[in-house]
Amino acid sequence: MHFGLILMPLVLLYGVTGLLFNHPTIFAAGTTEQISEDMLASLVWPEAEAVANSAIQQLAEAGIEVERAPNDKAGYEDYVIIDSTGTDERRRYRVWPNDSYGTVRITPTTDARVSPFPNRLEPFAADLLQSLADDIAETDEQQGARVRLAPGVEFAVMLDGKKWVLEVDGRDGRLDARPVSEPTRPYDVRTFLTRLHRSHGYSRDDSSRWLWALAVDVTSSMMVFWAISGMIMWWQIKPTRSLGMAFVVLGVIAVFALGWAMLRAIYY
Repeated sequence: MHFGLILMPLVLLYGVTGLLFNHPTIFAAGTTEQISEDMLASLVWPEAEAVANSAIQQLAEAGIEVERAPNDKAGYEDYVIIDSTGTDERRRYRVWPNDSYGTVRITPTTDARVSPFPNRLEPFAADLLQSLADDIAETDEQQGARVRLAPGVEFAVMLDGKKWVLEVDGRDGRLDARPVSEPTRPYDVRTFLTRLHRSHGYSRDDSSRWLWALAVDVTSSMMVFWAISGMIMWWQIKPTRSLGMAFVVLGVIAVFALGWAMLRAIYY
């Protein structure tokens, strides 16, 4: 009970932030509108069947003979995303080719930060990082390895009586500069909550992230404990066993069925 009282805010936080992913308009700084039919009317998407037949013909010309699978119907997958950024707002267009439906997400933007510093300096670890990647590729006997993320060096400087935080990227020398009182990127309530929901892993150099990861572990463990202890408590109440078992079986079947459907939707 006392663990529940302590962890109640975290459980509620995960519940609320989980809803934000399904409902993009909650706590949103911008608005979502449907794209006008006039804009979409000029878009004539190639028929999916025609694209599939053309692909089969091109494969045949390349010496690969294939035929359509029985009862197969070609169709577009996913949707188009186009970003348009202006001085006052940012627009993200989504268009679904299958039914020519589209939405636009309009988000106000703040003025770009004016920096007195150059965009890039001389990279200080490019050769070292490439050497490390080459050594890893040779050790693993792979064709190649590439650096996906490189550490930067962060430090503070004073310029005209104003304190700035600078970070130099070790791979390409990119220089990020911001006044010490400003965040690294613009944010709103929704952005903060969703990033909080996705934050995971124990940090080696940030105590707040380490404590957050610990809180996530404790909360997750307690949720598992609550589920198991609830099953034990239910089983001890004999009059409820039959009906409860029916609900347990129904829940297990529903979870596995939905899980299998999502597996097919995501990976196939």
